[in-house]
Amino acid sequence: FGRGSVADLGDALAGHDCERALVVCGENVGANEAVMDPVRDGLGDRLVDVFAGTSPDKRVETAYEVVRRVREDDVDALVPVGAGSSLDVATVATVLHSTGRPVADIEADVAETGALPALDEAARLPLFPAPTTFAGADLSVAAGISVPDPDGGRRAAGVVDDRVMSAALVYDPALFETTPESVLAGSAFNGLDKAVEALYSAPH
Repeated sequence: FGRGSVADLGDALAGHDCERALVVCGENVGANEAVMDPVRDGLGDRLVDVFAGTSPDKRVETAYEVVRRVREDDVDALVPVGAGSSLDVATVATVLHSTGRPVADIEADVAETGALPALDEAARLPLFPAPTTFAGADLSVAAGISVPDPDGGRRAAGVVDDRVMSAALVYDPALFETTPESVLAGSAFNGLDKAVEALYSAPH
């Protein structure tokens, strides 16, 4: 935590022997130089590329695309930047990637069952979030995602597993200041809601 702490992202990756990072974010964050320039500088030559394709509806199809990029570019770490949607997509992507199975096979299974595969710890990609809202997905053992259902609609799925906890993360006030106050306020109440629901939710 601290102003300018995003500059320590590269050191955080080095501490986990990670050399090739893919940033995962939404289009708006990806186009925001006040966020992305410090992230790029912090990662330095460990940054492979930026995937700016997440959206608030957190589609599993987006997580599949992240997995494809991971495999094509030999990525060994994910750096989700922004709000909870990007962090959840990155978390689900590391679960999907860990199976080692072709994306098409995983996609078919998820479409049929609505369930995500189990995490293979040996192949897990570590997560190094740089959040810009207060929703709390950055420090969580759970992630939600939207998957297609057989009727042509969509339904919620997710993962709850202690092993998806972030390897390290940075809370940089300068990044939070790039987010509109109305969005910050909404995310803060979302975080409070999660805290209350955790008291009676089944996984806890």
